[in-house]
Amino acid sequence: MLMPLAMLYYKTGDRDKAEKYLKRIAKSNKDLIKFVKAFNNDELHRYADQMDHMGYRPFTIEELITEMADNSTLFRLMWTFFDWAEDLLKKK
Repeated sequence: MLMPLAMLYYKTGDRDKAEKYLKRIAKSNKDLIKFVKAFNNDELHRYADQMDHMGYRPFTIEELITEMADNSTLFRLMWTFFDWAEDLLKKK
C-alpha cells in the first residue's frame, strides 16, 4: 500500500511525503525504477507476461505489477505521478 500512499500525497501536493514513501518503496524493492520506467514506456506487459500465475515474488517488479493490477484505475489516472517519480528516482 505504499505506492497508493505516495500517489495520494503527490495528488494533494505534498511532494515531500510522496518522496518519503517512494524512498521507502525503493529501499525494500530494488525494481522500483525498472517498474516506473516500464510504466512510462508502456512496457509493463513484458514483465507481466513472465510472471507465475500462482503468485508473485515479493520485493520485485512482480509485486509492483500486482499492486497496479489491484489499483488499476488509480494508476491509470495518475500517469503524471510516474513521470515525476522517474525524474526523482533518476536523481537518487
